[in-house]
Amino acid sequence: MKQFNNKAIKQYYTLTLGCQMNKLDAEKIDALLQKMNFKLTSNEREADLIIVLACSVRQSAIDRIHGRIKRWKQLKKEKPLITLLTGCVLPADRKGLGKQFDILLDMQELRTLPEKLRQKMKDIEDIFLESDYFKLPTKHESAFQAFVPISNGCNKFCTYCAVPYTRGREISRPASQIIQEVEELIKNGYKEITLLGQTVNSYKNPEKEGVKNFADLLKRLAEIKGDFWLRFLSSHPLDFSDKLIAVIAQEKKICPHLHLPVQSGSNAVLKRMLRKYTREEYLKLIKKIKQRIPGVAITTDIIVGFCGETEADFGKTLDLYRQAEFDLAYLAQYSVRAGTQAAKRFKDDLPKAEKRRREKILNDLVAKIALKKNEALVGKKVSVLIEANKKSFLLGKTDSSKAIRLNGGSKALVGEFVYPTVTKALAWGLEGALKKKRSLN
Repeated sequence: MKQFNNKAIKQYYTLTLGCQMNKLDAEKIDALLQKMNFKLTSNEREADLIIVLACSVRQSAIDRIHGRIKRWKQLKKEKPLITLLTGCVLPADRKGLGKQFDILLDMQELRTLPEKLRQKMKDIEDIFLESDYFKLPTKHESAFQAFVPISNGCNKFCTYCAVPYTRGREISRPASQIIQEVEELIKNGYKEITLLGQTVNSYKNPEKEGVKNFADLLKRLAEIKGDFWLRFLSSHPLDFSDKLIAVIAQEKKICPHLHLPVQSGSNAVLKRMLRKYTREEYLKLIKKIKQRIPGVAITTDIIVGFCGETEADFGKTLDLYRQAEFDLAYLAQYSVRAGTQAAKRFKDDLPKAEKRRREKILNDLVAKIALKKNEALVGKKVSVLIEANKKSFLLGKTDSSKAIRLNGGSKALVGEFVYPTVTKALAWGLEGALKKKRSLN
């Protein structure tokens, strides 16, 4: 605990695992703690409070937490320290981890954080908080990129997935709140807004007037005046309507990048996963999107080695990947998550070595097609938002969400749009020559 003007300042350290929703939750926790005069530290040894935002999607994330607990127990022997667990935590993981933490906090009950801290720590300031999670303040990590939640929870109940059991059933946020928040962010100079939801495109406005669905919401947000990009994560194929495709094609502020998880290319595996579409239906959707949104970049998620996946099933995933020609894919080896339907109904019958083998084969294909797609951009101009300055070069992302490195340029360009020409393609990114700033209006 540090002293400032003879007053003790409590410090906190945050370990955030998993998806963008957890990162957004961490930003909301930051806002609340800093209202209570806590100070963020990047050194856990300095912390009076350690917060873990867990992810139960993969066992590896839970294993990381177990790996850190021993270190924190040692720190507790050296100084007063409170540990808090929140985020996506399955009941089975909560049972195992709960005894290792001083405080367990459901994110839906984030407003109770001050009271829970007062029970464990001295001199905790009392602050008034809204009961509605969506209305709680957010301290964005970036001054020009912001996550905006439009829904929370999920109704899909894919058999492998923990989300419905950790975040609950899907709740959509009133459109008027979303529009107001985005308008305020644009007014404050933000250049990239990412709308978040577990299945973001299943959004349905609970208000009776105006916006009805996700396509309506996107169109309304794109009409806000200003120089900014709109992105959204993550979509479900079942909810990708023709109306949504048309809005994306028409509105220039909506980035031409879609993340559309397929998970497998085998109908038998998709059925066990309860994805409720076939490979044929998915490929038909991809074809339609590419026809109606020229130049669109499509990325996906794939689970390797799901229960009962045969060599023939895996071959169908490789075949689907070649047909879809994704720009990139995020791969995961299947791991059992206690409490999910897959854990209850199916046997995890593939050895780890076989899962690793299949993942490597697929990853090699991902790299090959990614390089091919990126090589098609060499010599072309692209829109880029600069994210960081690294001495002699700048780092950013294109509107199609490709990482790009630009030689030269100044720190003053961080947070600005530029319009470079691509000079080199790599499997996992691009290099380019910097050109003048581009306006989207």
